[in-house]
Amino acid sequence: MKINGEEWRDRYRERSFGYILGHRKEDSSYDWSKGDDRLLQAVEQNEPDKVSALIAKKGLCPTKLDAEGKSAYHLCVSRGRVDCLEVIIANGADLSVTDGAGLSAVHLASKNGQPECLKRLLQVKLPVDCTDSIGRTPLHHSGYSSDNNNG
Repeated sequence: MKINGEEWRDRYRERSFGYILGHRKEDSSYDWSKGDDRLLQAVEQNEPDKVSALIAKKGLCPTKLDAEGKSAYHLCVSRGRVDCLEVIIANGADLSVTDGAGLSAVHLASKNGQPECLKRLLQVKLPVDCTDSIGRTPLHHSGYSSDNNNG
C-alpha cells in the first residue's frame, strides 16, 4: 500500500514524538531534515532509484539515526529492501553502524527474517559473531524471531 508523503510524515511523527520529547531533544547533534524523511520513505516504499538520487545528489547519509534510533539503512535490512540495500552499499555507507538499540544490520536482518539482505551483508564481510547490548548474536535473534512467529 502506497501512501502519500503527507500521510507518511504524519504517521512517522506520531511514532517518533514521544521519543523526541523524552530522549533526543537535548542532543545537539540531532539534526533531522525533510530530506532524511524522504530517504526513509523511499526505503519504506522500496524505491531504489529515489534512494540513489537522495544519497548521491542530495548528499544524505543512509546511516543517520532518527529520533527512534533507526536509519534508512536499518529500515532497509529490517524490511528486506535488497535493491535499496544495494544502492546504500554502492554509495559507500558505513555498514558497521548499529541502531539506537545496539543492533547491527546483521542482527536486524536475522531478527526480521530477511535472508536476501542477510546474504548480501555477509557477502560484504559484516561480522556474524557481533553481539548486541545484552550479548546476543544475530543467530540468537534469528531463533527468537522464529519462536515468536510460531507461537
